[in-house]
Amino acid sequence: MIIGIVAGIIILFLIAVFALTYKAVTLFSEERARSYSDSYEEHEFHDDREKNREKRREEDEMDPYDYDGYDYFDDDFYDYDYDDYGYDDYGYGYDDYGYDYDDQYYVLQDDIKTDLTYSVDFEYYEYDTEYEDVDIMVTYPVIAGENVPNLAHMNDVIQEEVDLFKDYFEEEYVDYMEDEGSYFAAVSSGFVTYMDEEKLSIVFSEYIYTDYYNSAYLYCINIDMENGVILDNENILSIDDAFSVEFRKQSDIQNDEIIYLTSMTDQEITALFNSPDIIVFYTPKGMEIGFNYDEGWVTVTYEEYEQYLKVF
Repeated sequence: MIIGIVAGIIILFLIAVFALTYKAVTLFSEERARSYSDSYEEHEFHDDREKNREKRREEDEMDPYDYDGYDYFDDDFYDYDYDDYGYDDYGYGYDDYGYDYDDQYYVLQDDIKTDLTYSVDFEYYEYDTEYEDVDIMVTYPVIAGENVPNLAHMNDVIQEEVDLFKDYFEEEYVDYMEDEGSYFAAVSSGFVTYMDEEKLSIVFSEYIYTDYYNSAYLYCINIDMENGVILDNENILSIDDAFSVEFRKQSDIQNDEIIYLTSMTDQEITALFNSPDIIVFYTPKGMEIGFNYDEGWVTVTYEEYEQYLKVF
């Protein structure tokens, strides 16, 4: 009897010890995950990009709003007619890229032309590292031409995508690679979505995969090719709550319902449009407009977009 009581006490004691140990391990794991989560809220790649972008603006001696008297928001600059640029004659790479421009909505891909006064080629970068579970791969366009204003500057800005990924890993993420099972993969694919003598639109489709967070977004670069000026995406469109209401309706038609978008107020959507998260770029279909958000990105195709342009 006494032996049975002692055995029962020992079993209860062991159960209590295991329960306390499990609780301690669980709390430690939750706190560790919370610590990493809090850290990445401050150091995700997207945040680093915006800091670099602001720094570039401060250091850039060119004034994007007044370049040699050029009207940055001239109606003629934004309002193009496919017929004016030989839409039928040039073909816009139908055969090369297999895209049917009769489709109602735009699909992200290249629109390369070979009969302009400038050309675009692509280069590939792959990060060289001693870490086995680290991959950084970037495909980016390079502009070439004999009489392109500020050519070196524009190519430097485009190539920043390579430096941003590399610097982000080496300065912000590398310490986390000491943890067992850690990995880091970044893939950025650059697309030339539209090009003519007046403007060039470049879009990077970017994905980051890590053991602590994943991220997917689009980054746009719109260039005034006549004057060699990189446009400020936040100042291209004039967007209010009425536009956000219409955007939500069009997105449901084009993309089906997106839960994140449905849960947002019109004012929250408008705020994203008027922030660095905005997505805006030219395509042979017209203009693609949208924004990046926590779970990814969303865009809507606007064939008639002129009414939304910001003109001063």
